[in-house]
Amino acid sequence: MNAVLLRRLGWWLVTAGLMCAVVAVAVKQQLPRLTGSAVGSSLASQRSEPCLPGTAVAILKSPHLSVAALRKVHYNSIPPTSGPHFAIPPTPGIYDAPLQPGAFVHAEEHGHVVIAYAPSLPAAQVSVLKDIAKAHPRDVLMTPYPPLPQGLALAAWGRLERFDQADRPGVERFIVALAGRYDHRWVGPPRC
Repeated sequence: MNAVLLRRLGWWLVTAGLMCAVVAVAVKQQLPRLTGSAVGSSLASQRSEPCLPGTAVAILKSPHLSVAALRKVHYNSIPPTSGPHFAIPPTPGIYDAPLQPGAFVHAEEHGHVVIAYAPSLPAAQVSVLKDIAKAHPRDVLMTPYPPLPQGLALAAWGRLERFDQADRPGVERFIVALAGRYDHRWVGPPRC
């Protein structure tokens, strides 16, 4: 081989090596999220963040299940903050009809906050919650939740807080502290 061909081969090998290194770093960073998107989150350890609003709820195994299989699931909180769920998450927004837990748990797994309210909550209180949800269009799902006997509950991945009525500062604090905190893995340091 002549010197020109050896030089070109050397540059090709260096370029290929750099490209492989870049791809390897990208895969390592994104693999937990890609795996989680395909099969659901694995059983993750509870992070100790006592400064966060609400109460910590033990994290359940969270595989993707069919509608039929989800009918048999029992969650460890009302509303649930982790556990088995549908494979496709709902879009954040305000829902006037109740979402199934299998839908909104997947939204929580992607870092969204769920505002679940009892169907008996007065219309004026629901209006306050809708205003709050509209102020956080990328972070919040709002849904009536018939299993709640009264008031409302805020749910994020592994975290739950209940209110008797729409407490604007309390609801805002929960959303700001917990939105985006988990996305198939804990994201960043605790926000205390």
